[in-house]
Amino acid sequence: MKNTKTYTRREFLKTSLVGAGLTLAAVVTPEGIRILTAAEAEKDMAFQPNVYLRIAPDDTITVIVSKSEMGQGVYTSLPMIIADELEADWKKVKIVPAPAGAEYKDPVWGMQSTGGSTSIRHMHDTLRKAGAAAREMLVLAGSEALKAPLRECAAVNGTVRNMKSGKGFSYGKLVFEASRLPVPKDPVSLVTPVGWASNSVGKATVRISATTAIRWFISDTRTRFRAFWIGLMGRTVTG
Repeated sequence: MKNTKTYTRREFLKTSLVGAGLTLAAVVTPEGIRILTAAEAEKDMAFQPNVYLRIAPDDTITVIVSKSEMGQGVYTSLPMIIADELEADWKKVKIVPAPAGAEYKDPVWGMQSTGGSTSIRHMHDTLRKAGAAAREMLVLAGSEALKAPLRECAAVNGTVRNMKSGKGFSYGKLVFEASRLPVPKDPVSLVTPVGWASNSVGKATVRISATTAIRWFISDTRTRFRAFWIGLMGRTVTG
């Protein structure tokens, strides 16, 4: 898994609108979880999605993580939920740490916060629905590109394949076609009462983001300490 720079919501959506591929945003509403395209999320700013997922033409999958990494592994575990539902190649997944902002509120607490061992419990359903919606859109786009019946096509490790012929396309080759499709309102999750063959969840995974998270933490701590020291010195000098 790779890491990248921090984006604001506006920056992420605007870059997604200029040919960056398939971008989805998920928001928890009183009526349930709603999935939006980048264009819909940018147009209707009244909605404040707390999950963002983008699949680029180079097969890179970017997930904005709205929880703080404090050594508990959310920079790994939360993207794994999307990757699992998306049938993604985990090596192609990268994370973007969310900046401070109202749009990254915890869907249960209603504020941007991390704690109480709640990150997965609060974000699980939203992440899964976003991943499932993207997968269904990609499979439909793949079946059209392969000129094969939808029932014969499936998502397999970052590709859409005709399970009879074995032919297929990577997600990156399908993002433009998929981005033109309507977003499914009720995508079917891979989770069933009898379980599923997980690609990511439940398997040992190296926390590639750990070193980066520590570096961010040190940088943030230094910034906060400098601000505190300047404020303290100001009060000391002025009395």
